[in-house]
Amino acid sequence: MADMLRRRLNEAEQPIFGMLLAGIPRDEITRTLDISARELASREDPMLRKVEALPGEWPAPPRGRNRVDLDRPIPQPGGSPWQG
Repeated sequence: MADMLRRRLNEAEQPIFGMLLAGIPRDEITRTLDISARELASREDPMLRKVEALPGEWPAPPRGRNRVDLDRPIPQPGGSPWQG
């Protein structure tokens, strides 16, 4: 199963995923791969979304500030966004 999930990741993400899966502490991962803790944190969420997606499914949209809210109505000039 780990191999199937690993194939979804690019070459930079594969070692991170393997180390996280093995339970290696994040500070050790950053030292081993010579990356900052911030860089590791920024890679984790997109990488885990790729792994969580089922085959043939798109990864979930990002959560938080950068998330696009597709359910929010777009205000229309001079009228209510709920008018048809």
